[in-house]
Amino acid sequence: EDVLARARKHRMPPISVASYQRPAVWREILRNIVGDLLENAPVGARETLDGLLVTSAEDLDKLGEKLLNGEPEGADMVRLPYVAAAMQVVFTALASKLDADALPLMEAHSTCPVCGSHPVVSVIRSDGPTAGLRYVHCTLCNTEWHVPHATCVSCGDRDKITLHEIDGDDGIARAESCGSCESYTKLIVQPKNVRVDPIADDLASVALDMLVDDAGFVRSGPNYLLIGAGE
Repeated sequence: EDVLARARKHRMPPISVASYQRPAVWREILRNIVGDLLENAPVGARETLDGLLVTSAEDLDKLGEKLLNGEPEGADMVRLPYVAAAMQVVFTALASKLDADALPLMEAHSTCPVCGSHPVVSVIRSDGPTAGLRYVHCTLCNTEWHVPHATCVSCGDRDKITLHEIDGDDGIARAESCGSCESYTKLIVQPKNVRVDPIADDLASVALDMLVDDAGFVRSGPNYLLIGAGE
């Protein structure tokens, strides 16, 4: 309660990636994930997975810091998607225990009110009292928070917003770009398929990223599972 009270007072996320002491269990979760993947992993991934199993706790914590501080580099890149998967499990579990009504209101649309990370995509809801509304989806803890339509997630501008989509596709994924800050955010349209998954459908629509990248726009937030994909 004290942590939540301070978070509300200072408008800071209560389990901020910048300051929260991550529980050591994340390393055990990582090793469980790696162990499960090894059985059917392609040859090219086995060396990376085997290496993670013998990496020291200290070095794993350094990898976690690089991921959450936005400082991935070099050979670390191919290991970070697995680190990210474990971190997502931990932070999602932590977020699920919080009372949404007790969370602080953040001044920036681009900041998760739980962990302070950036959103991976936004989702247009399909049913219930939130049908038709847009919620942005945190790349780390899977928290969602409301952002009005035709509003830039990064800078809040509403005057230079453009929608992009690929002709002839299923319409599940679109992109909303901002001419003011030259960023974009994916829109995952749940009414097109009620079983959409923000992280997975973002991964499945990389062609749309390429289209918007070619137009000169930069993603407003990362998909951690894509880190190192080009390495």
